[in-house]
Amino acid sequence: MFKHNLFIKTTFLLVFLFGTFNLTWAQSDKSAVYTSNVTLSTSGGSNVTTCKVVVNNVEYDGLKAGTSGKTGAIKITVPAGTKYLHMHAAAWNGNNITLSVTPTDYSDDISLTSNSGISGNGPYTFEGDASTDDYYKVITFSNALTDDVDLTFTATGEKRFVVFGVNAEDEATASTS
Repeated sequence: MFKHNLFIKTTFLLVFLFGTFNLTWAQSDKSAVYTSNVTLSTSGGSNVTTCKVVVNNVEYDGLKAGTSGKTGAIKITVPAGTKYLHMHAAAWNGNNITLSVTPTDYSDDISLTSNSGISGNGPYTFEGDASTDDYYKVITFSNALTDDVDLTFTATGEKRFVVFGVNAEDEATASTS
């Protein structure tokens, strides 16, 4: 009888713990994923070109927005079902900037740290760790998107920036890492 009660108590405890973990899951750690699962396009942006970004001696596709004296903007179509939008981004060498995100009801402005490898002509060789909070950003939507949503990221003050490794993730695939 005692073993049976202990088994039942242990089972209830495990069910409770697993249930609690499921409720507290956060977005997956995509910080080292530099290949996009969202199509990166120059369409809909301004002063934007495709580029290559080199991280740890591996080349990835990206977008560079802005030119000398001209503000750049990137439009990203976030697919329906997305709960978390992961992205790697860096400001031009020597210029920490703010990206305004429109429409504003999906995200606050995003601060970007400058990176010494993001300057001159591409490919841009990323200096330091692209997975740090300075360069790795996550937009968490209050609910999974029911439709595709176009988000436009615009640099303030006629500054340049580079975006790469943009990944959409639904809530079902989120993990605790």
